[in-house]
Amino acid sequence: MNPLTMQQQQVGSRMEKQTVIKVNKPTAKVCRNEDVFIDPTCMDNVDEAQFFIHRYETNLSTLKADGRYKNLDQINLSSAEATNNGEQYYPEDPTYFRFRDDPRKKIVVYEYWGNYDVNEDGIAEPIVCAWVNGTIIRMESNPYPDQRPPFIVVPFMSVPFQMQGDSNAELLSDTQKVKTAIMRGIIDNMAQSTNGQKGMKKGSLDVINRKKFLNGITSSSMGYRLTSLMDRIMLSLRVHLICSHSWIMKHRV
Repeated sequence: MNPLTMQQQQVGSRMEKQTVIKVNKPTAKVCRNEDVFIDPTCMDNVDEAQFFIHRYETNLSTLKADGRYKNLDQINLSSAEATNNGEQYYPEDPTYFRFRDDPRKKIVVYEYWGNYDVNEDGIAEPIVCAWVNGTIIRMESNPYPDQRPPFIVVPFMSVPFQMQGDSNAELLSDTQKVKTAIMRGIIDNMAQSTNGQKGMKKGSLDVINRKKFLNGITSSSMGYRLTSLMDRIMLSLRVHLICSHSWIMKHRV
């Protein structure tokens, strides 16, 4: 300010960088449940979650083109490949097709979104950290204005104290149990009506061998001797239902 005229005047200038938003187009992607690890202490309140860990597949070409990832030359591709990482991970592609060249070879990336005391000052700051097989490729503060992890959880049916909730299949649980019981009953009735049945002369087998015979256990030595021809015959009857009538065979001694 000029002390004589009491008016403001320019005394200098400097250049500053400003971020200009050219395109505001947020995207959303449905993540597989087995690839997202949520803070288990938050119960059913996602706002109290201290961290989210997202596991996904990518390649070196995509990471280099992004420009936010470092230490890419230190990644061991042979151990970081999606099929050789030694963990319980199932690739997103069910055909298990894999590229042989390094730029397109699929690797597994773990991305941590949450709070962590990076500065060791006793206060956990919101950060994002990504690593591949122990090699950190990204480490910075949370870039979003709200400083929150970019994840939302939408359960189909909310359950108290559970993050995932119940699936759509839970609605069909009772119906499925009734259907299964009816089908089993029909199959059992058909098996008892049309399958072959075996009969034997009363007193021809002792208790032990009779149990073996009824259980379908065959043996060359039954532990008894049969003297007459009729005693050596064990009837094998096949009963069929024909016009609601049964064939009945009687054996008289």
